[in-house]
Amino acid sequence: MIKKVLETAARLGFKYYRMNWYRYEEQKSIPEQLGGFGNKMADLSKLNEKLGIYGCYQNHSGRMVGASMFEIWQILQKANHKTMGAQYDIRHATVEGGLSWQTGFNLIRPHIKTIVIKDFYWEKNSSGKWAVKSVPLGEGMVDFKTYFKLLKDLKVDVPVCLHLEYPLGGADQGAYQITVDKKVVFDAMKRDLQKLKELWAAA
Repeated sequence: MIKKVLETAARLGFKYYRMNWYRYEEQKSIPEQLGGFGNKMADLSKLNEKLGIYGCYQNHSGRMVGASMFEIWQILQKANHKTMGAQYDIRHATVEGGLSWQTGFNLIRPHIKTIVIKDFYWEKNSSGKWAVKSVPLGEGMVDFKTYFKLLKDLKVDVPVCLHLEYPLGGADQGAYQITVDKKVVFDAMKRDLQKLKELWAAA
């Protein structure tokens, strides 16, 4: 199935794709599992090379493989770095890395194929527990000034995807039927895109 999907994507002219995430099994050791995931990435990178397409593994906060940039770096070691790399997500890197996200960025930088842009902050939910809340660009905790300056200084020139994951009537979750007027969604897109341009210019 995966091969057929990638063959179709390549035939249609797509150059980049984001993978699904690997998950740990509690009964097995993490080093052992990372070795196995690395073998899978190596095999997939060979298919990518054959098809002329690039695979990207996104760092994502939480319990899946890749919350830490060191995990992604590890599973990429056996892969062909020309056709398999990372999709760097500064929002999730900040959630997991706090003040050390730059360390992870420096580690994975040579492998970055694409980046995604979004923002968040921590808040207490109705049950009194701290939780991540997605917010419009520039309203959260992501240090875009430092991040964008790094991208400029290091000349990281890769495709960029702007994500809007804060509540937008279901559009933020990919719903086909949304509960707000389409104009609300389009206005949010325009607002975040304009903010992105401003933050980039100021870095």
